[in-house]
Amino acid sequence: MVDSIVAQQTTVSVAKTPKVQEVPKIPNPQRDNIRFGPTPVDGSGSKGGSSLCIIHTLNESTTLEYSSSCYSNTNRIMDKKYIILLFKNIYLREQVKKFFPKPDLVEGLRVYRYDHWHTANQMLEYGYGGLLLDKINRGIVVPFQGNQAIELICEKVTDYDMFMQFYNLKRDAFLSKHLVSCAIKGGNVRIVQTLLDQITPMTVCTDNAYVMAVYHGRLDVLKLLIERKVEYCAGDISRSLQLLDSGWTSNDLSCYGLRLDTLTIRDATDAMAAFNFLKNSKQFKSIPDVFNQGPDFNERKGNFGPFVRYEEFLKRHPHMLDNRPYLTEYIRLLQSGSSFGRSKLQRIKHELSDPKLNIQDLLKDKTTKWYKIRALIKCGSLDDMPAIIRSIDIGGPEVFDEAVSRKDENAHLVVELLLSSGMSIPQPWRRRKVDSDKTWDLLEPLLPHGSEREPQRDSSNHYVDNRKESSRRANVICKCMSLELFFVHCRQYTKYSQYDHDHLYSVITNGSAQSLEFVKSIVQHPKFPTKESICLTKIASSGSILMIDYFKSLYPLCYTDRAHSRALLESGQVDVLKHYITKQPKLKRILSGLVTRAYIKYLLTENHMEMFLYLLKKGYLEYYNGLQSTSAYKKDPIWKGIILFAKDRYNNPQETDDDDDDEEDEDEEEEEEEEEDEEKEEIIKIQPKRKKPEAKQEPNGTTKTKMKKIEQPKKKSKK
Repeated sequence: MVDSIVAQQTTVSVAKTPKVQEVPKIPNPQRDNIRFGPTPVDGSGSKGGSSLCIIHTLNESTTLEYSSSCYSNTNRIMDKKYIILLFKNIYLREQVKKFFPKPDLVEGLRVYRYDHWHTANQMLEYGYGGLLLDKINRGIVVPFQGNQAIELICEKVTDYDMFMQFYNLKRDAFLSKHLVSCAIKGGNVRIVQTLLDQITPMTVCTDNAYVMAVYHGRLDVLKLLIERKVEYCAGDISRSLQLLDSGWTSNDLSCYGLRLDTLTIRDATDAMAAFNFLKNSKQFKSIPDVFNQGPDFNERKGNFGPFVRYEEFLKRHPHMLDNRPYLTEYIRLLQSGSSFGRSKLQRIKHELSDPKLNIQDLLKDKTTKWYKIRALIKCGSLDDMPAIIRSIDIGGPEVFDEAVSRKDENAHLVVELLLSSGMSIPQPWRRRKVDSDKTWDLLEPLLPHGSEREPQRDSSNHYVDNRKESSRRANVICKCMSLELFFVHCRQYTKYSQYDHDHLYSVITNGSAQSLEFVKSIVQHPKFPTKESICLTKIASSGSILMIDYFKSLYPLCYTDRAHSRALLESGQVDVLKHYITKQPKLKRILSGLVTRAYIKYLLTENHMEMFLYLLKKGYLEYYNGLQSTSAYKKDPIWKGIILFAKDRYNNPQETDDDDDDEEDEDEEEEEEEEEDEEKEEIIKIQPKRKKPEAKQEPNGTTKTKMKKIEQPKKKSKK
């Protein structure tokens, strides 16, 4: 009896359901006549109502039917189990999905995803190179914002065939001096070789090629550079990284134009192997001071200085050779801070995080400076503290400040050990900062009556911090494009900040259809700036035709033909300029008189190389204005190559590019059609009206026109 009850509970029968609409059969010979549901033990359906109808065979319809009858908790558990099993099967899940309605939202979602990324920089940054290539092939104008977009192609697009499609489509834009460095980070040797072989429009720059190959551990690329005898030319990248680490925002990496992750070392083990290979090569033994080896080991600097100091670090941590993240983090700290105390404190703290470190190896260095003493007192363990105290002088106030600033659970024990070893409390007290409550309980009886600890700062009570928080919120709102958050932000934070132009331009730069709706809502807001403060160049720099057309319709008086042409010229967006020239041919005449020495200098300072070459090829740049203004930029190898290209272009004006022939042919066809129309009109005006032939009346009443006989020319005799 019990067995029969269990059998009934563990089986799922097929209920007799009404006839439903059949699902078209999907032919699959491998799955025909396969049962995906359990077969009833007795071969018949149960008397009670079934909660789930399992698939019979592939030839039968797939249905899920919940009966109206009540079923027990046991059946519910079994049904849940079978539902989970059903949806784990990919084939069954796809069959069930066919019964779900497919609203138009799916199509809208696909379009939204296709149009979500507008600029080439966005698509390349997040790995959508195929999407970018599809848009370009469809004729969609995709803005390449600055030279960074082409650098991202060299770095992110590692597939050689896809890279060559971009390379052939945007050949005139491959002009940046960092293309080889970015391609080295990408790691495809064929792409690096293609860039090194480039001749038109000019050869690429190879600055920092060896340094990037070592930093990213590209041994195969390093062998290629040595084999081709590429000239070694490197700037002091380490100095720029040190300034960035120290907080010097004015001296950032703009002099190199590369991002921080491109300049930092990728993997310590691979980079060290590449460095050893480079150090032992014959080509670099003849170059003096390539590794900047000074007399003092700890004072060696330069781009390869971290590798020299890294070898001493490995001797102190031989058991951490397999821990690559630990080794890479230390060599990055060496790279970013060889002369600033903050990074040195972090290096000592990083070494102390090794549980198997012998503290004596770290203390053997006799040149113990103030940063090492501070780091050892603040980050050293309680077990190593006696050895640290014996090796340093604990009489200064710096030792006390670092000891009382500890926040770990052993902070008060470290302070107690230092006090028992002879550390003195600085006098007068002057409300010093004590971070641990237990440490304050230890020090309070030893201090004069009425001494106070420095209270912890509450940043929420300060106007500046609130202003920064409001600015961060505004930036987040610009990125997510939420109207609700925007209005909440304007209501709550009007006291601290204004929704300035930069936030508006950051939304315009996105350039998608969704961001256009967000821009319209901002324009309708009462805090929106007046039309006199709108910068047409920044709007054109977004490369969004939607945005430009919207603001043209909104402010038609501001968008005169000359102002519009000037904004397109200063934006550097060549594709957008071509689009509007095709749409408005009169812009050609305006551009020919607009390009002056001042605008050429602006293109040079903003590094709009592609725009400069486009204007040069189209004949908008004169020889004097184009070359005399570039005399101050001959130090830049890329601009030097562009000047040489311009000279060759001036000396050989008969040479034309293939991409310009189509546009010239279209212009010629239009001119020919206009000339033909004018000739026809003139002929019609000049030609006199012909008289109709006289009609002669016949006797039968009909008329007969009298035609003149055409005299045939007489044949000349053979004589």
